[in-house]
Amino acid sequence: MSWRTGSLIAGRLSGRNVEFGVLPIGALGLALATLAMGGITQWPAAAVAIVAAGLSAGLYIVPLEAFIQLRCPKDRLGEVLAANGFLSWIGVLAAAALMLLFDRLHVSPAQGFVVMGWLTLALTVYMMHRPIYETHKLRFLFRLMKSIPIAMEDPPKRIVESLRAARKALDDGYMVCIFAEGALTRNGLMRGFKPGFERIVRGTNHPIVPIYIGGTWGSVFSHFHRGFHARVPIRLPYPVGVVFGRPMPSDTPADAVRQAVQELSCDYYDDRRRTRRPLGRAFVAAARRNWSKLAMTDTGGRRLTFGHTLAGAVALARRIAPLTRGQEAVGLLLPPSVGGALANLALALLRKTSVNLNFSVSPEAFRSAIGQSGLRTVLSSRAALEKIKPPSDLPGLVYIEDLVAAITPARRLAALLTARLAPAWRIAPCRGFRPDDVATIIFSSGTTGEPKGVLLTHHNIRSNVEAVSLVFRPRAGDALAASLPLFHSFGYTCGLWLPLLAGMRADFHPNPLDTARIAQMIREEGCTALFTTPTFLLGHLRRAQPDDLRSLRHVITGAEKLKPRVADAFEARFGIRPREGYGTTELSPVAILSLPDEGEGPYAQSGWKAGSVGMAVPGVAVRIVDPDTGERLPTGTPGMLIVRGPNVMRGYLNRPDLTAEVIRDGWYWTGDIAAVASPPNAARRLPDRGSSRRDLGEGGPATPAATRNHGGNLVAGRAEPGGQTFRCARWPRPAVAATADITWSKASSVAATGGRGGQAPRRTTWPLWHPGGANGMLDGTCDRFSNPSPPWPDWRCARCCGSR
Repeated sequence: MSWRTGSLIAGRLSGRNVEFGVLPIGALGLALATLAMGGITQWPAAAVAIVAAGLSAGLYIVPLEAFIQLRCPKDRLGEVLAANGFLSWIGVLAAAALMLLFDRLHVSPAQGFVVMGWLTLALTVYMMHRPIYETHKLRFLFRLMKSIPIAMEDPPKRIVESLRAARKALDDGYMVCIFAEGALTRNGLMRGFKPGFERIVRGTNHPIVPIYIGGTWGSVFSHFHRGFHARVPIRLPYPVGVVFGRPMPSDTPADAVRQAVQELSCDYYDDRRRTRRPLGRAFVAAARRNWSKLAMTDTGGRRLTFGHTLAGAVALARRIAPLTRGQEAVGLLLPPSVGGALANLALALLRKTSVNLNFSVSPEAFRSAIGQSGLRTVLSSRAALEKIKPPSDLPGLVYIEDLVAAITPARRLAALLTARLAPAWRIAPCRGFRPDDVATIIFSSGTTGEPKGVLLTHHNIRSNVEAVSLVFRPRAGDALAASLPLFHSFGYTCGLWLPLLAGMRADFHPNPLDTARIAQMIREEGCTALFTTPTFLLGHLRRAQPDDLRSLRHVITGAEKLKPRVADAFEARFGIRPREGYGTTELSPVAILSLPDEGEGPYAQSGWKAGSVGMAVPGVAVRIVDPDTGERLPTGTPGMLIVRGPNVMRGYLNRPDLTAEVIRDGWYWTGDIAAVASPPNAARRLPDRGSSRRDLGEGGPATPAATRNHGGNLVAGRAEPGGQTFRCARWPRPAVAATADITWSKASSVAATGGRGGQAPRRTTWPLWHPGGANGMLDGTCDRFSNPSPPWPDWRCARCCGSR
């Protein structure tokens, strides 16, 4: 009966999968139960041991049998099952022979169980950190598991002995488990892999199996809480996922194995889409956890707690619902403010797709965005329209002031009671919801043609918020200075949803160009984080006083290259160094972040490198490939940056052709040039949206050249000395398509020499960029420069086109 019960439990735990997590539990339980039988003299204790052995046997055997049937080729299933049964009965026969041997040796039945228990424990070998092995209270268990201790501070001779012991275990048929990072992560990002395991398998045929363990960062066993001991679990049971990759050859280098593990992390986080709920439902849970905590403020004087924010969104959603019935997408023309946040939240509760319109684009691009989205209703405010002055008429314009005025005190009370007491499914329904439903459409600026609508799903936004939260590690009392516009993916994801879902306070200011007022807000509200662009940092340098930004602990920049001299000047004036990240709208937007250094001594972990954008956030993998062939390039070699992860967009609105061009096998081709430094945790970056290649790594200088397929032409360029001009070379695309004469390497070579050598492209020199966009990115097209436009009518400067 106990065996059947254990089998039933294993089946229930497995569900529709094969749950291997119960295997070690079953094996350990079976071993301990049989060992205990050797010293039991009372029948009640013996009965307990027998029941435990039966339960453990059921937990052990069911996953194995299920796995055999799952992985067996269907055309040979009968043969495999017959062979399995044959081997099982051979085991029974061997057990009978063993019992006969015990009888001849006068071994009692109790002692026989002890022998079988020791045989059960001989299952695997585990390489672990020596200090834990030598000092931990479970040292006896580590010895039973035949753990091989090893530590970085060991003398060379001792390390060699440990590696030899691991090699012998492999040769003897054991499986050796190695934690190749050498130490637990200090900041949530994967460390570089130690090359010791290369020596273990060198010259053998033993495969290397990459394994990713997901869900441990943030638990009591991690450094998430900036300490290890004396922590209380915040969740029981704590789910942990394990993803196994395909076996790799024994001569695979450590960097390649790390890359494989990083790509497995994408599978882990992408698999979580099955449990995703809509953004609106996620905010309901966050608001109820932080009900009385201040959620958002703005410089207009509005202040709302999480509870009142949820109640306000509920009340506003009830007014918006009848006006947008039958409409999938609703437009918004609102600045970053409490009103803008409430409007986006209300649409999220209604599961409408929000389209925050970019008011800084040309009238043609503005009308194109409205037409492509099929908008019939646009939410705005009179105060916003007086300042924004949209470049085109708005269809179905609805003023937020009118909606708020229609909310009577009785309706406010009803909304508050609903927010506090109603079931979450009544506030944010999930019926018919799919994680890949579109949450928002964010349009490009349209400077290179018709603007492209980027479809970001609920899964995209929630995954990106989760990834940033895991490495950002918000503390109680953290507040974000949010001034980036909501039509900017950085402002939408990190300025709106990150603080709301992470339980932080968001302090809004509607004008990102008003850096003096933003600095005043940071000082008055005590903001601890600022997400901005390098262009706006220059404004703070000119207008903010040193004490204005004293409360900041994090300054993260994106959208364009952070120049070292800007970072140095900012650190010298305000005492905090801004860190750089990398992302695009198509990546929701964050893919790579720089973080503060963590820890001390041999286990310290660097989170940033001078001139680098950092490392991929959890769940995101990056590759550097040859732009012509798509082949992976060695570490340190510059090439095309491609990104994979749950943050990759669903696609472009109504443009499957463009979607297929940039998303291939789940990888997003960014069009940017980059390099990954060695070791991998010392990241190296060169992307700059199609402009000059940046040397951001160690070693000698890199060739300052870049190329890009752009506007039907191949454009190659390089930055001139001083960094103020950009030399471009252009070939028509037909010449590239017709012959193989113009390759990536040749184009880079031509650009590096300014056009000399090989073919003779047309070239000129133009200013790099002129700031002025409301989103802090590069301003528009070449005809906005004070210089004359380029001589090619179908061409725009690669530097500004890169801003998209």
